[in-house]
Amino acid sequence: MLSNRRTIKICGKNYHFKFDPNKTGARFGSNSSSGDGVMVIGTHNRALGDCAERILHEVMEAVAVEDNKRFYNYRSNSNDPDYIFVFDHDYLCGYTHKIIDGIVSSGFFRVRDGRPKLRRRIKRDGDKTEVQ
Repeated sequence: MLSNRRTIKICGKNYHFKFDPNKTGARFGSNSSSGDGVMVIGTHNRALGDCAERILHEVMEAVAVEDNKRFYNYRSNSNDPDYIFVFDHDYLCGYTHKIIDGIVSSGFFRVRDGRPKLRRRIKRDGDKTEVQ
């Protein structure tokens, strides 16, 4: 079972990660006294897919913030904060690695080897063994 509090690493920065059964959304920010990040994932509706989506969303956004890739969208007409994310393909190559690090350290996801197993035929010819 997951503990309610843990520390995850995002871009080398500690984020205090917590599930909140009284909330439905998610948020992240910084603790001004310690400089560490804070990430809270609401689990009120208890749908596993929703929790996974919230964790992925918040980790992706936190990585973009830590790397200065999130900007305020000044053209937005919304009353809520509206952001745009700007990066090139070279950044994307490293971004995905940072996302995996963040979501795996949350304890909510595991990486499993789902690659197909190699089929090996062994051909024996006298003393020689050959793998094809």
